[in-house]
Amino acid sequence: MRRNPHGSGWTLRHAELDLECGELLFTVLQAELAADPDNPVDTAKYAELRMDGWTSAEDLPACGGPRSVRQRHHDALKNALRRYLDSGITGLRDKIVPHVNVTVGLELLAGAPGALPATGGSGTSLPRSLVSRWVCDSTLTRFVLSLGRKVIETSHTARTLKLHERRAKLIETGGRCQAAGCPRGPGHRLTPHHANPWATCGSTSLQDTVMFCEQTHHHLHTGRIIRLRDGRWLGPRCWVDGPDG
Repeated sequence: MRRNPHGSGWTLRHAELDLECGELLFTVLQAELAADPDNPVDTAKYAELRMDGWTSAEDLPACGGPRSVRQRHHDALKNALRRYLDSGITGLRDKIVPHVNVTVGLELLAGAPGALPATGGSGTSLPRSLVSRWVCDSTLTRFVLSLGRKVIETSHTARTLKLHERRAKLIETGGRCQAAGCPRGPGHRLTPHHANPWATCGSTSLQDTVMFCEQTHHHLHTGRIIRLRDGRWLGPRCWVDGPDG
């Protein structure tokens, strides 16, 4: 594989497959094509064009034309790769599940003029449109880097803390409920609570998660405002300034 000039994509060179690999790829592509709901739509469009006398691919409309067979196979391979990574069957590499890596500045996501391009794990510059779509429809793990490229904050789109994050919070809190005055010491079951509800913010982070015992967690969700051991106040839906919300 090599990157195309000007960042337009990738080209496969010497893409000759042995018989087994070819059969496997053919089977995968056929399965993805069968699952693609747009395939029947494209086929119907080509049938309509032929009835109207269409004979050349050069006569296809610039926008809205049916995908060619080549383009459909390209899209089928892309969908198969996404399914493969999403399935979790890829195993571990360097003790982490393989995933797509992107380094991007907030300026680019905000559409600021002159912002530096995003960079993929392969070193390729990625357009803002692609990164924005990934941010919109992918499961994310977010790392905020300092100017020295040190991780200063992390969050993800999973519903709750991951195992290693739970352990980190238990170490950080000493295994105690974070509500001020709560008598329950280490050994009691603690529940991670989103200070800002996951349903509205869509992310989970160590900084925005508070560990409560079951009773305090129940009190919070029944409308009480809770004072934390570090002096902060937390209401049912967000951080607040004091006991009166």
